Amino acid sequence: LLRILRLKLLLNNKFALIMIGDVSLLVHPFFALFNLMEYKELSPDEKLLPFVKCFWQYNPGSVGQVHAILPNGCFELFFILVGDRLESVVLSGLRTRPYQVEIPVGVEVFAVRFLLPASEFLLQRSIAGVLDGSEQLQTFPTEYHHLAVMTFPQRTAFMSDMLHQMLGAFHPEDAKMKLMQAAYLPGQTVADVAEYSGLSCRTINRYFACQFGLPLKRFLSIVRFRSTFPSIGSGVLWPDVECYDQSHFIREVKAFSGVPPKTLYKNIDGRFLQFSVRKKE
Repeated sequence: LLRILRLKLLLNNKFALIMIGDVSLLVHPFFALFNLMEYKELSPDEKLLPFVKCFWQYNPGSVGQVHAILPNGCFELFFILVGDRLESVVLSGLRTRPYQVEIPVGVEVFAVRFLLPASEFLLQRSIAGVLDGSEQLQTFPTEYHHLAVMTFPQRTAFMSDMLHQMLGAFHPEDAKMKLMQAAYLPGQTVADVAEYSGLSCRTINRYFACQFGLPLKRFLSIVRFRSTFPSIGSGVLWPDVECYDQSHFIREVKAFSGVPPKTLYKNIDGRFLQFSVRKKE
């Protein structure tokens, strides 16, 4: 189902109320009228569900945007589009800390948000070298240039076809598949994941270090942090995840976002992109 989150304006004499999904911001009406950023998102088909979280597209509108992006347990392939041309293709690794992105006027970003299994079964490469960083791809299929003249649904269908062609042989009961799927369940421990996958903790940590660049325990903390987004975005500023107490909750949120939960909830000036385009979950 296509989700399009558009900025809607309700103007009075002094301010504009901007509603992004169920998030509201008060801004000066002059700024609001000329700053209509747009975010779109599509879910993958069933065959790609174990590998792709979503396809998304972002247009900053007529004013350049600066956002902080928070760790979410995914890695991404960005297609930077300027006018009717593909400017660059960038692989962005897993993140363990927030990072800032600046999107100038005239630039559109189309992206594939990947889950862990995609690194081995789709891209067939390690992403450890791009942990907390990115890599501009020097070579990529020439067909990618067609993305510049497509609509968002067309881009999504095109990339889905490309990914289907890239998909290597895999079995859903494969130990590595079970390992990576279990790692996305909030509240899991390393021992829980090891028991589910049938792999030893030592084997798991060696695999995570080589394939993703971080230990499983660190990744599980990121997944737990990501699971708090819906509650924080709704104004629930205390833990609703098992094995959290209030002080641990605040400390972990600050570790991955750089700010306390209350600052994420307020999201002044749309600083945190994931909270600006947040949908009810």
